[in-house]
Amino acid sequence: GVLSLELNKNTVSVKSKQLSDVIIKDIVVDGNVVSCEKTKSFDSKWGTAQELNIKYDNGRILTYRLFPSNPFLFVHTTIKNEGKTDLVLKQMTFANVNFVIKNLSNLNTLGTGGMKPLSSAMGSYTYSLIADPLSRNSVLVSWLTQLQGLGYMTPKQDGLACNIEAGLEFGNYVVKPGQTRNTDVLLIGIFADGREGLE
Repeated sequence: GVLSLELNKNTVSVKSKQLSDVIIKDIVVDGNVVSCEKTKSFDSKWGTAQELNIKYDNGRILTYRLFPSNPFLFVHTTIKNEGKTDLVLKQMTFANVNFVIKNLSNLNTLGTGGMKPLSSAMGSYTYSLIADPLSRNSVLVSWLTQLQGLGYMTPKQDGLACNIEAGLEFGNYVVKPGQTRNTDVLLIGIFADGREGLE
């Protein structure tokens, strides 16, 4: 694959094997890591994936998948209710994706609200692209599925780094005590030209 993963305590970092000017420093998820396991899985379309399964102390289980022929990192979150009453969620932040792009001073963002300078970025549904307009180097975060909720993104610049917050808005998401329930699949990609990711 074109991406590589590394677990650093409670966060995951992502690097492109082809592009050194863009680095996802960390993918921050609520909770503390309890266990981590490397496995493999098979998809009929994309083939065999390398998987990193991470369990957190708040019941979340995140599966990070990398396929050799797909430029995206697939992130799938399941939620286990370890309490004694129903877990009811209306909205949930799934990940904060923090990254650096070489030319930080003139970045643009593209989402469902159109293209804007990152300094005046607005929230977006489904996807968010942050790009350097000169080199076109980009990071794209997008919801592949929206079966459980409505996906949203909040892009922003924070000092020397960029951030995209990815979450879901639920109508009525309930997890019964002792049960585990799926959420939706998030995609994260690093591209030399952001148009490739949007296609």
